Amino acid sequence: MKKAIVKAAALLATAATAFALCACGETGGNANDPDPNRRDERVYNNVQDFSSLQGWNGWYYLYRDEMGEIYKMTFDLDGGRWNGRDFYCYNSPTEQHPGNNTETIIGWKATVNGKVQVTGSVTRNPADWSGDGVFYYVTLNEEEADYLFSTLIEPLEKTPYEMEFETDVKAGDMLYFCINLNANNSFDSTQSNITIQYKY
Repeated sequence: MKKAIVKAAALLATAATAFALCACGETGGNANDPDPNRRDERVYNNVQDFSSLQGWNGWYYLYRDEMGEIYKMTFDLDGGRWNGRDFYCYNSPTEQHPGNNTETIIGWKATVNGKVQVTGSVTRNPADWSGDGVFYYVTLNEEEADYLFSTLIEPLEKTPYEMEFETDVKAGDMLYFCINLNANNSFDSTQSNITIQYKY
């Protein structure tokens, strides 16, 4: 765990700059609203909401390089997935994979002010004897020191890791769901199922 956290911390060294780079001009599915204090009763799920558009229903498909900077992925129409800097760095409806010295990130942009509840699971896809597992963590905006959720998923772990937490957000805040390669990205295919809804 300590090795993974050190690796993640190194990648996050310039996260404040990264946040400025990725924060989010495009939106879709009414992800932004002129009234930040309105009620948002929708249920957001990264699998059900998966789209070829950045920002649709608040979801963004991103990667972080070894300098800690975040960039938007490019959608591959033939493969039906979002690709990062190299072949192994991608986001799809059913799996995510970190690249060579890059993290794969699922981002969600808050629509209004309030408290959100985040539930779901993260699973090795599939568990494999090779590799060294992945470090999975969630942050709010650039506050990389304050993990809202984190876990080291071992290479042979088949049981989904349940994820549940609450956090206060303001309209335009970003939640980053990050998959870190640990020491290497061999056999690091991971499946995230994330549900977000406002609590009233």
